[in-house]
Amino acid sequence: DDDTEKGGENYYDYGANDGEVDRESGDDGDDDTSQDSDDDDKTRDGSNHDTKRENIITSSEKPSPTLDTAGRTIHGYRLPLPPFQPVVHTSHTCYTKSLPGKSARWVNLSTAVPHLILIGAQKSGTSTLQAIFDKEPNIIKPSYKRPFETHFFDFDMGLRSTQAYSRKYTEDNLCAYRKIYSEFFKLPSIQANVSVVFEKTPSYIVYPMIPQFLDKVCTWKPKILAILRNPVSRAWSQFQMEHNNPKKNIWPDPQKFIHSVDEEIAEFVQYGLLRGPYIHRSDDYRDGTLSLSQYIRRNTTSSPFRFQNATLTQYADLVEKYQGERKGDLFRGLYAPLLLPWVKSFSAEDRLMVLRFEPFVTEESDGNRTTVNRVLGFAGLAVKDTAYNRHPEDGAISNRRRLHGKRRSRKTKVQINNNVTRHRSMRGMNHRRSRRRLVWKLKRDYDPMPTKVREYLTLLFRPFNEFLYELLGEEWRNVW
Repeated sequence: DDDTEKGGENYYDYGANDGEVDRESGDDGDDDTSQDSDDDDKTRDGSNHDTKRENIITSSEKPSPTLDTAGRTIHGYRLPLPPFQPVVHTSHTCYTKSLPGKSARWVNLSTAVPHLILIGAQKSGTSTLQAIFDKEPNIIKPSYKRPFETHFFDFDMGLRSTQAYSRKYTEDNLCAYRKIYSEFFKLPSIQANVSVVFEKTPSYIVYPMIPQFLDKVCTWKPKILAILRNPVSRAWSQFQMEHNNPKKNIWPDPQKFIHSVDEEIAEFVQYGLLRGPYIHRSDDYRDGTLSLSQYIRRNTTSSPFRFQNATLTQYADLVEKYQGERKGDLFRGLYAPLLLPWVKSFSAEDRLMVLRFEPFVTEESDGNRTTVNRVLGFAGLAVKDTAYNRHPEDGAISNRRRLHGKRRSRKTKVQINNNVTRHRSMRGMNHRRSRRRLVWKLKRDYDPMPTKVREYLTLLFRPFNEFLYELLGEEWRNVW
């Protein structure tokens, strides 16, 4: 077509009306690739960046996400289903000279742990799942250092940066890391071939270096679990969490979120995740990727984005180059490119399970154990399909109450026998029900996302969400 002949590239323009021009804004819905200089336009910081990609394919050449005879996608993923194998504990012995402050020594791990690693995504129910695990007698979480989230691979091993590729991880180094990793857990409390040890670090999913090194450290091959949430809702939830501090009188401001999105979209253009030029000025009417503030100001119905017409593998390469210290609200929602390294590393042996947040949290709020039992079975526990013995006021099996329609309150009233009413923090209240009547509020109830903001982000994530169908299978078609 004309796009291929003139510009050598084509791209998806989701939401655009072909041939329709927004007369007020001057925004043309047609793909404009007639000028080769588009690929050389300056980014927001003024530096030239060539966003031209090699081996770009047209949409008609995109691979079909059909399953093979084993029920796997073209990338090798298959949802693990029962019957699951029970957990088997193994020991591990290695020799190292690299432990800090210690001489060369043998490292003897009576039980190689963990058996299950929850990698994310952030704000997608990982803490709820950990609260459920806390109720299980045979599930053991980290006890030392950072018990809530260990951050071993990104903090201790330093796999947050692509500089990790230049480091030499010898067997001597890896043995030392195994020893450090084991120190997060209380090994004597582990019952042989009964207990399942897990750790949760939702940031693992965003670092493509971790799946390449995980099995080198954990030679006993732990299983991997991921939970994905609608990336639009996830981004808003993350922003609300990070900008909500009543003690310091800090409250979430939608304008701050819009400014943050503008900055991150500019980085997406700079690194080639979106095609430029980046349109942030009100007097700039070139055909390019609009910032959120410009999209709101122009009130256009045309798509604000110019997407690279790249394969999932090509997007994964771009995401890997985008690695840096700043991981914004949007980057964490590019699930398909982020998950591809994990699928390639762990799907062949059915060691990766990817679940959706929305049905999981609905079941959890209703006391339904279907997904919970599947996760526990996947981890290696023999479970029965029975409900928890819950307190009558408990709605959710994790005790993370969700009383919809209520405003959030960090404190709750506690009625004591002597009729004295006082306020106490909700944290730690779950096991103090005797002699107390609790009036619970919703743990988190955020203000709704502005309509234009949700519309903009939905258009941004749409092509990446469609890759989930190719990566994970039919059940992920049009999920968001």
